[in-house]
Amino acid sequence: MTSSDQKRKMTLRGAVAAILAIAVATPVLAAVLIQNFLAADIQAVAACFTKVEGGDATTYSAPLADPYADVDTTNTVSANGIDFLQEQVTVKGYDGDRTIYTDVVRYQNNCDNPLSVQLILEDDVAGNPRVENWGTGDLATAIYLSDVPVTIGGAANGGTDLVTNWDASPIFVDGNGTVQNAQTGSVVIDPGEEVISAFRIDVSDGSQGTTGTLRYTAVATVQ
Repeated sequence: MTSSDQKRKMTLRGAVAAILAIAVATPVLAAVLIQNFLAADIQAVAACFTKVEGGDATTYSAPLADPYADVDTTNTVSANGIDFLQEQVTVKGYDGDRTIYTDVVRYQNNCDNPLSVQLILEDDVAGNPRVENWGTGDLATAIYLSDVPVTIGGAANGGTDLVTNWDASPIFVDGNGTVQNAQTGSVVIDPGEEVISAFRIDVSDGSQGTTGTLRYTAVATVQ
C-alpha cells in the first residue's frame, strides 16, 4: 500500500468519525408546532350555593348567654390574593355534658340545577389545619347533615336523636383530636331547597374553658 493510499484511508476514517460526532452531539431540531388561540371572559356573579344561619343560631345568638350558637357569614380567609368566604360557626358545649344543636347552618340551593351536597373535614384553602387547638380528653364533636331537604325558610325537620332525617355518617373528631370520620354522605337538594346542619358536642367534666377549631368544606356538585 502506497503512502498516498494510507493518507486517503486516514482521511476517510477522520471524515466518518467527524460525521458520527456531529450526529451524536447535534440535537434533533425538526418539529411541527400548531397553535390555536382562544379568549376566556371570566365573570364574577352572585353566589347561588349559599350558607345562612339556622334557627338555633338566630335564636341563641347572645354571646354571653347559654346556650349559644352563631354563624358569622362575613368571615373570610385569604389565599392566592383572593378573599374567600369562610363562615365562622361558634357553638358552646357544657362541662361534663352532651349538647346537641339541630339547626345551626343551612345550605341553600339558589342555582338552576340540583346540587349534591357533602361536608368534608379538610385543611382550608389557605392551608390552615382541619383540626387545631384540640386537647386530649376534653372535647369530641360530630357535625351532621340532614338527608331530607326542606323548602328554603321551612321548619327544621331533624330530630334531637340525630337519627330522624339525618345522614348516618357525620363528621366526627374524638376526644383525642383523632378524625374518626372526615365526611358526611351526599344529599341532593333541588333548586329552592336547603339542607340543615347539626352539631353534637361532648365535653369532659373539668374541661371548662377549653376551645378547639374544626375546618370543613361544604362541597356542592351540580347534577
